[in-house]
Amino acid sequence: MPAKKGDKKSKISSDPRSIIGKYYDAKKRSAESWMWIGVFGLGALIAVIWGISLKVQMETSLWQKGADAKLFKEVKQDWNQAFADRAENQNNAISARARLSQIIGQLLQTAATSSQSSTPASATPATTSPNNPL
Repeated sequence: MPAKKGDKKSKISSDPRSIIGKYYDAKKRSAESWMWIGVFGLGALIAVIWGISLKVQMETSLWQKGADAKLFKEVKQDWNQAFADRAENQNNAISARARLSQIIGQLLQTAATSSQSSTPASATPATTSPNNPL
């Protein structure tokens, strides 16, 4: 009996392109699924970071209007005042040291000039006299 046109037997293809094509299609589907998992994961990560940023921004804006901000400003002013006082005290100490060194220098100079003028000439020993054993 002759074979009918619509009754073709399915043949197993020995063409290597069709075998590789099936394998390639399976790999392509797997790669696409991993790609979409990565895309959705990255999108979720961006959404979470954006949400955290909004939350921090809201807390910051609410914090600036609260009692904590007033306390923070007072403490900041106290610290600034303490550091300013310390700097002023250091400047005062430096100027006091300069004044003391100036006064001590004047006292030493006065003492040196007064000791030279108050010593009589006869009170100084003669180093070249014949009675001197040196």
